[in-house]
Amino acid sequence: MKSIANSGVRVLMTLAFLLTSPLLSPLVTNAQTLMQTIDLRQANSSSDLTSLAIDPGINTLYVADGASTNVYLIDTTTNAVTGSVYTAAFGTGALTPTPPQFGVDGLPLGPGYLPNVVLANPITHSWVWLGQSEGVKFTGTTFDELISGKAMRFGAAWDPVTDNIYTVDGLSFFLAINNAKFLLVTFQCGNTIAVNPMTGRVYNGSCVYNGPALTGFRDPAPAPLPRMNLTEVVSGFAVNPNTNRLYAAEIFAATPQLAVIDASDYHVLATIPGLSGPAPVPPNGFATIDYEDLRVVSIAINTVTNTIFVANRLDSSVSIFDGNTNTLTGKITTPDGAVAVAVNEQTNTLYVANAAGTVSVYALDAPVAPPAFSVNGVIKDASGLAQAGINVTATGAAGSASAVTDDTGLFVLTGLQSGSYTVLPASPAFSFAPQTVSVNGANVGGLNFTAKPPIVPVSYTLSPWTMIGAGVSTTGTVTLNQPAPAGGAVVALSSDSKAAKVPATITVPAGQSGASFTVQGSGVSATTLVTLTAAYNNGTAVATLTVAPGDSLKVMSATYSKSQALLQVKATGTNAVATILVQDGKTNAILGTMVNLGNGNYSYQQTISNSAPTSVNIISNLGGKSGQGVSVIN
Repeated sequence: MKSIANSGVRVLMTLAFLLTSPLLSPLVTNAQTLMQTIDLRQANSSSDLTSLAIDPGINTLYVADGASTNVYLIDTTTNAVTGSVYTAAFGTGALTPTPPQFGVDGLPLGPGYLPNVVLANPITHSWVWLGQSEGVKFTGTTFDELISGKAMRFGAAWDPVTDNIYTVDGLSFFLAINNAKFLLVTFQCGNTIAVNPMTGRVYNGSCVYNGPALTGFRDPAPAPLPRMNLTEVVSGFAVNPNTNRLYAAEIFAATPQLAVIDASDYHVLATIPGLSGPAPVPPNGFATIDYEDLRVVSIAINTVTNTIFVANRLDSSVSIFDGNTNTLTGKITTPDGAVAVAVNEQTNTLYVANAAGTVSVYALDAPVAPPAFSVNGVIKDASGLAQAGINVTATGAAGSASAVTDDTGLFVLTGLQSGSYTVLPASPAFSFAPQTVSVNGANVGGLNFTAKPPIVPVSYTLSPWTMIGAGVSTTGTVTLNQPAPAGGAVVALSSDSKAAKVPATITVPAGQSGASFTVQGSGVSATTLVTLTAAYNNGTAVATLTVAPGDSLKVMSATYSKSQALLQVKATGTNAVATILVQDGKTNAILGTMVNLGNGNYSYQQTISNSAPTSVNIISNLGGKSGQGVSVIN
């Protein structure tokens, strides 16, 4: 058994797990209880809140305002503003404040001024804002570095495990490796993006101009996974790593809805009506739809309760969905134009950013059950080839879960309650190392297994006889190329002739490489060659057995010379190719094999210094037997 302490797996302590601590018990209040309204509006300045991000580890909420070009830092324990960053100071790459220029709508001009997206990394406790051509990384209110990224609203995601940032600007998909530099990964229209930090998968939703589709990527390497054509345009993405479910807002559907997608194989599991959106696409396309309607939808997930929150800008509301039952459970109406949502699972609080410049703070219902977590990994063979179709199970006192690897070898076990589990891949075609790993109380990713070559028979041997007669038995042994898997390996045995009898199957015990069994000859009128076959897991091993008519033996003489301490036996047999053994007549211990002199004559001699046998028996592999007392001579 391999523990997670030395297994090299990636472990993220989810907020769901943190909530099991008494010190972090959530508030027991109604989900639609408005606790507070945070007013970020400034005198003589308009407001246009664009994005929210939360770092529960340091209890900080980041709020982006595209009108004042500020990002506000809010303490989530007191809901008080503790600082702000004036993004206009970094317009067009300048590191010193520059006076912004305003357009006729009162909003700043210039690509670097508007903070379209704000992201937070709960591991490094850094945060970034991104505009239409660039962004900046901060720790608190301290400048760290410029980022040459492009992002439209909600068109960015940050993988805290790899520290990679992914963005889309409506036309292209970009990757920032460790925040250092943005690279154009692929020229692909996209308007929304999400990342699952547990599986390292990135999801890019194609924008409305390129048709509805979903493309996955592996993180950290931006290697495309299969593309899936969806029936509706995706306006927002979010991933629940505990359940491995991807949620897609489809506001352009005839009935605006939330799609529930398996984040491994992209299969749409359910569509739930309950979003607010524009009218269906007109015949002349999206050109006549107002840009406000094309803004990407903000989605937040409470992984503790598996509750999904979706901001509806058009009617200033938040739709609430139960991820366990895939149902709409209610709506929250806000007065100032809901544009973004974020959940603090440590305080069990929902934050709703309103376009007019306020943030509504709602208390959420307390979890009614312990949080569930997920376990994932990849199965490949020794050459690095992904293995699809492998069953993987997790078993423990609290329950069990199962999954099957996809084409990339990925498996995701979900719905596991707090407790200790053993994770085990099983396949008749492979064995695995390690075979079991225990996990407990947190999401675990990167739990990888190596599939060894298929377990197959490599040899089939017979001992002591490879030729037998009727009623004579010899021992067959089947050997596998590696130890049998859990449950053992049931090897099928067969004979191509009735002249030899074998069991239908033989089980090689788990952890062992071979097993033995009895092979018995039947009566034949002529010498017969029999092929014996052992089959397992599409592999075979064969042995050749000769079955001959029975013979008869006769001991011609048996003497023991005291002076020479020499035992000598002479015999004849009716089959000149038989193998004859000499036994101690009293103990039946095998003394040796007689020498075939030809023409049915056999001899045997052995030096015995003391305790010479008083009688001997001879036995043939063809069934013949004979015996005689030993004469003692000087």
